[in-house]
Parts: sequence; C-alpha cells; structure tokens
Amino acid sequence: MSNANGGGNPWQDAQGHTPANPWAHDMDARDNYGNEAYPPTDEWEALPPTAVSAGAPASKPNRLPLYMGIVVALIAIAAVIGFSVFNSLSGRGTGSSQDSAAGDAAIATSPQEAATQPATSEEAAEPERPEFPQLPSGAVAVNDAAMNNLPGGDFNNVYRGSSVTSTQFSLAVRDAYVRNYLDTGDLNATLSVYSSVTYNSYSMSCSDNGQFVTCTGGNNAIVYIV
Repeated sequence: MSNANGGGNPWQDAQGHTPANPWAHDMDARDNYGNEAYPPTDEWEALPPTAVSAGAPASKPNRLPLYMGIVVALIAIAAVIGFSVFNSLSGRGTGSSQDSAAGDAAIATSPQEAATQPATSEEAAEPERPEFPQLPSGAVAVNDAAMNNLPGGDFNNVYRGSSVTSTQFSLAVRDAYVRNYLDTGDLNATLSVYSSVTYNSYSMSCSDNGQFVTCTGGNNAIVYIV
C-alpha cells in the first residue's frame, strides 16, 4: 500500500508485505545471554555426593585402653600401700612381744639367781696391771725392756733379786712362766726350769701379787717379772 496518505505501514513494500526485522536475531541473542553459561540441570544431578555429609556426626576416639590403664595403676598403688602398712604393723607386734618377753625374763630373775649367774666377759676381765710397779730393793734389770725402763704389765720386763741368780736363768724362768700362762691362764704356777749355766733343772714357785710376779727356788734364785 502506498504511504501517500500517511495512514499505512511505512515499512510495507508495494505489494503490502512487511519486511523481516533485521534486528530480530540480535535481540534473540541478547535475550539468551547468560543462560548458556550454566550447565543443564542434569549435569548438577550427575555430580557424585561428597565423602562426608555436612550433617553427619564426627566419630569419637576409643578411650577404653586409657581408662583401663588408670584403673590398673590405681590398683598397683593400693597394693603397695597395703603391703607397707602390713609390714609396719607386723614389725611393731614383733617388737612389742620381744620387749614383753625380755621384761618378763628380767622380772623372773631373782637377786639370788643373779648372784649365782656367771660374770660376763667385761666383769671377768682382769684389772690392768701397773706399768711401773714398786719392786723390792736389790732388783736388777736383766733384759732390754727392763734396762730401758719401758712400761710393764705384759710380763716382758725381767729382773733378778739375788746375786746368785744369773741373767740366763732369769730369762729362762720368764720364758717358762709366759708359756705356762698362755697355756693355762694361771698367774700362779710351779715350774721346772733348766739352767744353761749349771746344766740342771730347778723347781721355781711363781706367785703374782697383782703388780708383779715373784719366782723363787733352786739355790736361792729370785726372779721378778713385770
């Protein structure tokens, strides 16, 4: 139709056809913009599920071995404490019974029984002999210990008490006396002593006064032993 009157479609041609819109393709492309960037819904559904669900609770560690270890340790400690207490009580009971028995024995011993009991080693020990006793006048030292005035009390210092007593016989008397004392423990003894001067044996009687020993016999022989 003609557009001479101004009432027709200005885009129609002479045959009355409206030409195709040249911008239609561009508009369709604009309307679809942004939709092509997302995959189809089927692709989302095809994705595998995650390993752990957000709502699943976390597994708890097994603490049973720890609890059992604590229980065993407590039992062991209790056993040690009980054993110590038992030993302590047993020791007290033993000590008390021993003390009681000792007290009963002491009470049962009467004064008469105590008097008849043998003396202990300390009570039986002899008193110490003097180191420098007062000898009779006329005593002459005959060995080194006596001549050097060494302390006596151990039967090592020898003196003669008469002029007829030789040094050799005085030393022989002392040796015989010490041998007899070591064998018997007797401080008083009668000895047979050989003289290297006269080649004879003589009977010597030795007596202790607590300070020194005096031996007499033979031909007026006198020997002092300190």
